[in-house]
Amino acid sequence: GVEVFYERVLSSEQSRHLWGLRAGLGYMNFEAESSMPAGLQGSRDHELDADILYSMIGPFYEHRFTDRFYAQMSAGLAVAYVDAQLSTDSSGSGITDSESDSDFLFGAYVSAAIGYDIAPHCSLLGGIRYQYMDQFEISNGLTRATLDSDGAYQLFVGLRWAF
Repeated sequence: GVEVFYERVLSSEQSRHLWGLRAGLGYMNFEAESSMPAGLQGSRDHELDADILYSMIGPFYEHRFTDRFYAQMSAGLAVAYVDAQLSTDSSGSGITDSESDSDFLFGAYVSAAIGYDIAPHCSLLGGIRYQYMDQFEISNGLTRATLDSDGAYQLFVGLRWAF
């Protein structure tokens, strides 16, 4: 996926202890396929395709160890919009079914990261995020799928650009 975020520093920028507000917007795509035997009639193939657009907002704290090396912690609220399609095809019997559904999910996150300034306004940033979100369920009459991000961990790496 991809994520863009904005940070507004609310403390003195001359301090080694920075704090402020962080807001982010991101997109990811989730795809899953499975096949199960369906008795003498062949197999039943399932495909789930979900587009997830999410937003996060919360405070952050950043500690500058040196002029270039820093650590950052953030926590806050998250909301996601999920648009998914579930398809089922039973080979041998010719039975197929498909369903589309969308929903808003709500949750929270906590993240920790480290960064290194490679230029005056650009740094490399990497870390880990723990995220909790409501469950998303979709059913097409033949199959039911659940996206459960209760306790999901995400690793991230990226560039941070200061204006």
